[in-house]
Amino acid sequence: MIAIDILRWPGVNQAFIVSFVITTAMALAVIPFGKRRPVDRKSTWGEALVGAVYTFFTMFLAFGVVPHQFIAHADRELGWRKDKMLTAPSTS
Repeated sequence: MIAIDILRWPGVNQAFIVSFVITTAMALAVIPFGKRRPVDRKSTWGEALVGAVYTFFTMFLAFGVVPHQFIAHADRELGWRKDKMLTAPSTS
């Protein structure tokens, strides 16, 4: 029997983990698609629009949602705040 309930442990934040995994999967999914496409083929306006929306959503997750979820997790569950030092020098 495990003494720590893994879903209630403060180090696990499901929103951060899921957003990080989805962002990583979306960023890595374009590599096989780019290798499959012929180099000399021009893109249509529809393909360019879909690519732009996909890129925007991936960057929105990477630069908006993932950092927000990490900051919320660090502030709430881990108790890391601006007024708490990670390693404070001893003054006594």
